[in-house]
Amino acid sequence: MGTLASRRALVLNTIDAYYNVVLTRQRRRLAAETLSLAEGFVKVVQGREQRGEDESEGADGMRSRSQVATRKDELEQARVGESAAADVLRVLTGVDFNTTLDVTRIAKDLPTSSDFNSYTEDMLKSRPELAQIDTQKSAAQWEATAARRERLPQLSYTINGGFDAADFRPLTRYAGGSALVSLTIPVFDFGASKSREAQARLRAQSLDLQRELTWRLLQQEFYTARATALSALTRIRETEAGANEAQKNMMLVLTQYRMKKANITDVVDAQAAYADARMAYFQAIIDYRTARYRLEQDLGK
Repeated sequence: MGTLASRRALVLNTIDAYYNVVLTRQRRRLAAETLSLAEGFVKVVQGREQRGEDESEGADGMRSRSQVATRKDELEQARVGESAAADVLRVLTGVDFNTTLDVTRIAKDLPTSSDFNSYTEDMLKSRPELAQIDTQKSAAQWEATAARRERLPQLSYTINGGFDAADFRPLTRYAGGSALVSLTIPVFDFGASKSREAQARLRAQSLDLQRELTWRLLQQEFYTARATALSALTRIRETEAGANEAQKNMMLVLTQYRMKKANITDVVDAQAAYADARMAYFQAIIDYRTARYRLEQDLGK
């Protein structure tokens, strides 16, 4: 039972590491995308400067190039984060460090609230942590029973039968048997057996308390994971809509900048809002998937 609990913990750690790779890879792709947008905006500013339409006296050009440098730094940090997350997953799975890891699309097979109809508190009763404690309690009870029996009279007997002859014809003449009966009455063992019985009973009572605490912790884990998953479902819908609106706003601000109806600060803020909205959407998906795996009793399915 302890092996099953350790296996489940290892599986959960591996799942967390896998989805961390998924998230960091998506962060790196998003950083590359925002860098591309920043570089494209630099060309727009340079075009305005060449046409003499820049009224900021070069400030927009410096600000746009500064944004490119910032996005490049974010991209390099995202690459390092992705590499570190992949190394953690390789350690847990035993994959060679020179092997390229492939992951699924983060937005594939998005969930629905109906997926939670089968998740109830009764699933916790078959958790290996509880079974392990129940087995330990049963062993302690048997140890207490065995110690108590040591103070009771012990009756034992031995029966033997056979023959001593080289020929089978006079077998009955040389056949015989014996029986030995013994009765042991404990008188005094300096309280050793009574002490072992008391220790075993105390251990059984301690395991009852441990089981109650473990049950409470499993309940907390269950309801926290369930609340996280249900909240993530709502966040997925809201952040997806927010990301779409942020993308539309960014394109609108870029158009307004070309028409001299917006300044570079508006463009920079729109790009940052778009990146943050997309990352919030991906984070909501990851939070859902990791929380749901914590609700799964059979992690192999």
